[in-house]
Amino acid sequence: MQLDRKTDIGTSNKTLIRSRAMPLLFKPSVAALLHEYIDVATSGPEACLPGAIVHVVDHNNATLFSYASHRHSTQTLFDVYSVTKIVCTIAFMQLVDSNALSLDDHFIIKRHLPELEAKRVLAETGSVRGKEDKSSLLNFEKQHTDITPRMLLNHTNGTGHSLFNARLREYLGRGFDDENETVEPYGTILQSPLMWQPGTHASYGQGFDWLGVLLERVTHRALGDVFHQNLFAKMGVTRSGYSGGRSGSMPTGEGTDHWPTRFRVLGGFGLVPRLRVTRDDTWPIGGHHVETGAMGVVSCVADLGRLLTILLPQNGGVDPVSGVRVLSTESVAEIGKVQLTKHLKNGWGNIRSTDLSMMNHVDLQEPHLDPAGGFGLGCAIQGADRILRGGLKGRSEGSIYWYGAASTDYWVDVKMGFAVVMTGNFFPFGDARWVEFVAGIEGLIYKGLTE
Repeated sequence: MQLDRKTDIGTSNKTLIRSRAMPLLFKPSVAALLHEYIDVATSGPEACLPGAIVHVVDHNNATLFSYASHRHSTQTLFDVYSVTKIVCTIAFMQLVDSNALSLDDHFIIKRHLPELEAKRVLAETGSVRGKEDKSSLLNFEKQHTDITPRMLLNHTNGTGHSLFNARLREYLGRGFDDENETVEPYGTILQSPLMWQPGTHASYGQGFDWLGVLLERVTHRALGDVFHQNLFAKMGVTRSGYSGGRSGSMPTGEGTDHWPTRFRVLGGFGLVPRLRVTRDDTWPIGGHHVETGAMGVVSCVADLGRLLTILLPQNGGVDPVSGVRVLSTESVAEIGKVQLTKHLKNGWGNIRSTDLSMMNHVDLQEPHLDPAGGFGLGCAIQGADRILRGGLKGRSEGSIYWYGAASTDYWVDVKMGFAVVMTGNFFPFGDARWVEFVAGIEGLIYKGLTE
């Protein structure tokens, strides 16, 4: 499906379906249980988390439940990591709405991303580890299918990711480590071949690194400026921005209310140093793309919850606070649609890490997670009502969700009409105690909601 249309994303539209929706109410008794659950997990001798913020809002952005441990609040800034992908998706779909881009025009890739269009596919070969001359052992194939922007957004473009693909990590060599992905994402994607023929395999890869480059080249602006001018400033959001590069859109207040990311170590938690990349040749002054659509946004749960409400059907792309139309209803529907055909769904959610110090192995297709789901655009879509361990109800079929690497979860329950953002702000991703904590919170949220 190609979306080509002209929409004024600045138009006010306050006469929405939400005005006719029944309000959601949260049971005070369950709210008290949630408070206790969070306190036990984040304080005292039995604490298993360094902290937590949980924020639940309805389609009007009215708070249903909100609680933060320690001295945190809904305004506390933290690095959202891969939650950046839904921000980048919204920014891309805004350009689809204005007819500047489309999802299915492969000439967009040829025109703006010739390096990606020219890449070859690394064929399956024997191990090359320890070999000095790898070139004689590697076989490459030409691309059989053209890459489209949609493939970048739904992880079917054929790229791998060094954190999740052992063959790519081996190809990049021994000198490559996780910091390359953070400090030098553009250099990494330029070095990387395709790992599959485009459109034949779903893999959580480098698509959003390329998508960020595409947005910068099309708009002739730094990606952080695109996010700020097209999205955050349009909504009047002041606590969200891009943390890296030269854009200057980093939100203020990094001192007292920025929550440093932690890392679980034996006996407690250590600090993860924040990285800020500075170069003289960054786009658009130079030709080097520092900012990536895969990660880099700094925000707070209040801003993220509000942004996610535009994806609820009651709002259909309109910010419920300002009344500004951010996306067309068609774009909202496309984001929330499962993009994978049946054969592409095979193993789509098996995020098998190559570095267990930062990223644990997570399989979203386990029975209590999302075996029937699949990738949407910049997110995942819940394939069936989630049944938590013990038989408790979780998020509804069709819910939009994803994660940030430092223990951040969000979901948008489009059936029930609310959004959840929660973070513990620590590594490793997929930490078993965080996963258990989220499931407990999720079960209590649904227990506390009533029509």
